[in-house]
Amino acid sequence: MPEEKRPESALSRRQLLKTLAATGGAVAASALLPDKWVKPAVEMAVLPAHAQELSETPVTIVTCHLANTIEGITEITPFDTVETYVTIRTERADIESIPLIMTLSVLRQQQPTPETLHTETGTATITPQNDPNEATFQPQDVDLTPFGLAAGDTLTATFAFVNPQDGEDTCVRSSVLVRVN
Repeated sequence: MPEEKRPESALSRRQLLKTLAATGGAVAASALLPDKWVKPAVEMAVLPAHAQELSETPVTIVTCHLANTIEGITEITPFDTVETYVTIRTERADIESIPLIMTLSVLRQQQPTPETLHTETGTATITPQNDPNEATFQPQDVDLTPFGLAAGDTLTATFAFVNPQDGEDTCVRSSVLVRVN
């Protein structure tokens, strides 16, 4: 039986059914879509604890400082006022501030253990004025006069994180007190 040639513009029944199904599906899908695009209800997802730990970069202490306030040098007398500060660094974008603690202690010449003179807790805050990844905490200046210190005593400023999950670094600066000239 010779094959009939169909005109190229004629649709076969199969092609017609496919076209109708596709058109009907598009019409049905358009009925389900909103008229206007709206923002999704879920704005953020929380990572599981094990994934958060892997993605966090630690905060580190870059440097700390102990000096007399008048000359800004580490040569300190028993009657000076001292200044201290610490600088931290992080690559984490979610950090705006970190609580830190500074302990100022003295090891007197004839004592086996240090004595705490001053403790202060404060915050290192990242601001637009400083490096976007660094922040500094500067406690109040401490007048050494009331503590009855002597030349040869060792003064130490120790900085640490208040919350161990923020970081485990410590920074220590010491200075042996000198005689007043």
